[in-house]
Amino acid sequence: MAKKETKEELREEIEILKLQIKAKNSEIEDLRKELNEIHASISYRLGRWIAETRIGGWLKKVLRKYV
Repeated sequence: MAKKETKEELREEIEILKLQIKAKNSEIEDLRKELNEIHASISYRLGRWIAETRIGGWLKKVLRKYV
């Protein structure tokens, strides 16, 4: 009887761990999406800043000349 109870306890423990892993994976995916949004925002803002400065104008000329 003790072995059956132990097996059942192990199965329950495994199911709990599987659910915890799913929750962590979901959390990681949400954080990854948030990080991508932050990266896109920073890239956009940096691009706008470069475009609005003298450096941006110079960089634009260089890129048009050589690319």
